[in-house]
Amino acid sequence: MKSKLETILIVDYGSQYTQLIARRIRELEVFCLVYPFNKITKKILNEIKPSAFILSGGPRSVLDKNAPKLNQEILKMKKPVLAICYGMQLVTKNLKELNCMKLNMHLQNNLLIKV
Repeated sequence: MKSKLETILIVDYGSQYTQLIARRIRELEVFCLVYPFNKITKKILNEIKPSAFILSGGPRSVLDKNAPKLNQEILKMKKPVLAICYGMQLVTKNLKELNCMKLNMHLQNNLLIKV
């Protein structure tokens, strides 16, 4: 039996599907929390200690002038991240300094989907 309850943290960037995603995760008997992107702090991350993150989508583009940002503490935690739509734009923008080959190798070696 696990000694720690695993938590998925859903970071909401304004997606209309965030609550649906959370419901589906809970139906799988996995605990998850939804937080708006602008409420994510290092303190909150240390308190929650998420096992993984879902960066939900949103109606914007990362190229917009006042586009929501990705809290770098999320990437520093080195936990699995599922980035959807706008979330994927954020991740790729924040990882753009990586060599594409290294990123491709990393994704190929660490992607595991359980159904």
